[in-house]
Amino acid sequence: YTDGENVYYGVDAYAEDPEAAGNVFEESYESMKAVFDGNEYVQDYIDETEDGEKDWISYNSNEGMKSYTGDKRLFHLYFKRTSGKAIYNNMIKVIIIAIFFVLGVLAIEMGNKDAVGTVISYSLPLLALVMYCLCNCSGYCRDLFTNCDIHILRKDNTGEGLAGNFIFCLYNILKINAVPIIALAASYFILGCICQVYVITAQIIICIVFMGLFFSIFGLFTYYMFQPYNADGTVRSFRYYMPSLLMYALCYGCIFVKADSIIFVVASGILTSVMVIMSLNLVYRISDRTFVLNK
Repeated sequence: YTDGENVYYGVDAYAEDPEAAGNVFEESYESMKAVFDGNEYVQDYIDETEDGEKDWISYNSNEGMKSYTGDKRLFHLYFKRTSGKAIYNNMIKVIIIAIFFVLGVLAIEMGNKDAVGTVISYSLPLLALVMYCLCNCSGYCRDLFTNCDIHILRKDNTGEGLAGNFIFCLYNILKINAVPIIALAASYFILGCICQVYVITAQIIICIVFMGLFFSIFGLFTYYMFQPYNADGTVRSFRYYMPSLLMYALCYGCIFVKADSIIFVVASGILTSVMVIMSLNLVYRISDRTFVLNK
């Protein structure tokens, strides 16, 4: 809470103005905007004391907020508040991966070890489509706009500032996508070792890591290059969906590509390297012109 001259934190803020301090903790865009504008360090929950009174805890005393400034503080609060959604989405993905893993183990137990090994060996072309579905972050991009970027885009921005936001958001999205990436890689590793297809399993795991990184960057990169929303959150530019549809078509087309597994490994490594370099360069150089509110 700030009175224009002093900034109060935690219990002190609540003592100065309980109503204003309380508003900071509302689960709404307005509360996040207040945090961003007022530069308060806040934590998004309320602890209950033993006698039932509400104890407003300052996030300044905890690990997160005090190490962030400006836009990053707003993004950090968003990712913290939506961690439950990320956990739920990852739980669904991990359950699906676990189902296929259990089916593979059951098939091996029933004497179909060679058949499972063959499936693993021929699954690499399908992996691009699987990883695109697992690491697609378009839903997070929509939430980022609604909760954070709509406010940021109302002020003057530079390519350098937007590039910093891009890297910060990418870091958090990679942390979220790391869960299904690790689950899928671990499933392949265990099944591959049981079936003794070591070389192809190692190549598949390398591709999983490369593709997970590639598709995590791709979703956020297209958002920064083709920001489609206006101030009301309505889609005004359908160009945003064209790269995603094209990528889906390419991933689907990979199913029909007949090539050595090492070709997929090299191609995924090269494409991921190009995506990293291109995204950082373009976001830095032109995002101040592309990442704007649509009319």
